[in-house]
Amino acid sequence: MSKTVTVALMLLVVVCVSGVVMAEDAKPTAEPAGQTVTNASDSQTENHIYGSITILAGCFGAAGCAIGGGLAIARLGSTCIESMARQPEAAGSMFLPMIIAAGMIEGAILFAILVCMLATQ
Repeated sequence: MSKTVTVALMLLVVVCVSGVVMAEDAKPTAEPAGQTVTNASDSQTENHIYGSITILAGCFGAAGCAIGGGLAIARLGSTCIESMARQPEAAGSMFLPMIIAAGMIEGAILFAILVCMLATQ
């Protein structure tokens, strides 16, 4: 199978299973004599579906932040190493700003991941 089909199937499994995994147990209710009680109303079901979608969106957002940040730090490092190879005498003055910039990118990534995870709460 191609990678696209594999990723699509994995996404389908995650979407289908997330509602079942996050389902709550039925709460026992005292049933009055002669009356029937429904298990869940439509609004509770809608809230549950939106909650599952929110969790899934937060996970994809965190993954996107991690992938984007990794690509940004990789490009920063490769550009700096390439510049050092062209001008070896300037390597000392390029290294420290590269490390500082990588640290700032990583801090932004961690903050974005934290926001994505808090959005799922």
